[in-house]
Amino acid sequence: MKSIKTIVSCGLIALAVVITFAGCASTGGGAAVVTATGEDGQFTAIAIPGAYNDTLAAALDWIGANAKEGGAYTITVKADETSAPRQLSYDGKRVSITIQGDTADRAVSLSGKGALFAVENGVALILDNNLTLKGRGNRESAANERALVEVHSGGILQVKAGAVITDNYNADNGGGGVQIHENGTFTMMGGEIRGNTAKGGGGVSIYKGTFTLTGGTINGNTATEWGGGGVQVGENAVFTLTGGEIRGNTATEGSGGGVNVGNKGAFTLENGTISGNTADKGHGGGVSVGENATFTLKGGEVSGNTAKNGGGVNIHKDTFTMEGGAIRDNTATESGGGMSVGENATFTLKGGTISGNTTAKAGGGMNVVRGTFIMEGGEVRGNTAGGGGGIAVSGGTFIKKGGTIYGDTDKTHTAGSSENTATGGNGHAVLLEDGGKRRYADTGPEVKLYAQWESSARAWTYNDPAAGGVGDTAGAWEN
Repeated sequence: MKSIKTIVSCGLIALAVVITFAGCASTGGGAAVVTATGEDGQFTAIAIPGAYNDTLAAALDWIGANAKEGGAYTITVKADETSAPRQLSYDGKRVSITIQGDTADRAVSLSGKGALFAVENGVALILDNNLTLKGRGNRESAANERALVEVHSGGILQVKAGAVITDNYNADNGGGGVQIHENGTFTMMGGEIRGNTAKGGGGVSIYKGTFTLTGGTINGNTATEWGGGGVQVGENAVFTLTGGEIRGNTATEGSGGGVNVGNKGAFTLENGTISGNTADKGHGGGVSVGENATFTLKGGEVSGNTAKNGGGVNIHKDTFTMEGGAIRDNTATESGGGMSVGENATFTLKGGTISGNTTAKAGGGMNVVRGTFIMEGGEVRGNTAGGGGGIAVSGGTFIKKGGTIYGDTDKTHTAGSSENTATGGNGHAVLLEDGGKRRYADTGPEVKLYAQWESSARAWTYNDPAAGGVGDTAGAWEN
């Protein structure tokens, strides 16, 4: 069987190539009325006979008995229904199934334990307008044991505007709303994934699969143990956010209220918003990035999130590159209002802004603890902390080659201004502190700085050209 690279039904833009239709299929009769050719062969929109299209169950049963290779089927739900768990698999045939409501929103509610839909190899499931998939209830007493929709190897899920996945409590593993398994593919172009709960990935969990969010919202979901209130990006999984919102999600025990990127996962934020998420006891209210994972911020924003450390972003033993976008107006109850850079982690700031973030302790914009921060561009401004209004560094490496970190030399910070402020009085721009040795910089936002903590000597070293240090650091740092 050839791999699915293009799946079409009436009105569907496929994943690999764009296909233009001459028209749309009728829901009556049994003839194929539209054909199109993609790089994997011909795909045909096939109407489900009217006698079998009165209920979702009848339509799926008919497709199960009559599925054609390359067939694209549309099911219109005409009333609220309940359904037992369904496996969508058709003897290896490539099949596309679109499910939509008619003129009003229609709910399909799960009646037993398991995935309402398990999308298997060769199948594309498209959830379209006026359709709500509902679990057994988003509470422990109604706990399910699976995500509401699962996508297995070779399967494809698309969620479009007007579709909702909600009210599922996965007590056993990851993915309250959707779980993507190895080699599965999920594209969300609109709609909502809301009000779901799981151990990890309250909204969506991905393991060695691919998830692209271009529109819609993932909101109000909860991760109870592993993190990722909105989205959990697991091992070798790839998540790309180019539009839409991840907002109002919660990690009650773990990290990453909005998104948690686990071992060897990759997350790219190109556009869209991660906002208002919370990591109650962990790190990274908006995004947390774990060991050997990568996070690239090219556009969009991480804003208004809250966590213990790293109100906006937390990275630990991993790599984060910021090329644009904004990390703004986040809050940490301990340190790192905007972000926290942990042990053996490397953060490179090439563009964008880190602004308006707050913490009572260290690092209003950023707190670096035995990690590395390299600043090549961008701005750090308008942040507030007890020490290190812009950036606080403890036992790590700080290299500033370009960009701007604003100080507050007259110590009369005005709310909303570009100045960073240390309420303790020193290090409005940058504070270096370890082993009782402290240095700070309040002035010269364009000054290029280098500092590295030498644990053996228990001292800071400065201006190491081999590591990128430039400028007259003797005049830039104060004791």
